[in-house]
Amino acid sequence: MTMLEWAPRAPCAGRWEEFAPVEGAWGNGEALLAQCTPLLSVCDECAFVVLCAEAVRPAGNWFDGVCAGAIWINGKAVESRQLALIDFPTTKARSCGTLDGRAGHQERGEVPCPSCLQVQRERKAVLKARREESARKEVIIEIDD
Repeated sequence: MTMLEWAPRAPCAGRWEEFAPVEGAWGNGEALLAQCTPLLSVCDECAFVVLCAEAVRPAGNWFDGVCAGAIWINGKAVESRQLALIDFPTTKARSCGTLDGRAGHQERGEVPCPSCLQVQRERKAVLKARREESARKEVIIEIDD
């Protein structure tokens, strides 16, 4: 099941900014813990905690926030209700903002993040410019008399 299939049905759908607050919006680790602790109860009723862990890969991506029934700070689980039940992937997901990151989104069936979309637009512009440059070059054919 791809992220596009399960994420809209997850109990946290539409509340992403609460579960993964923007860096600096929470001040320090204690503030993040206080902000996120009430959200753990949402994960208790979620049927997608394993898929969430696979999609976010919090341990490999220095994730801050709530993922798969645990509160993460800098990619380390600091509080959990379900942590022992999940085999969290520890590999880093492909880096966003790169063509490889864009491919990772596509493989996981995700909507690409803004930085990956920008990289894709830039790559298309480069390829288009190359095609136009190639078309402009004159091909000179000498004809012997």
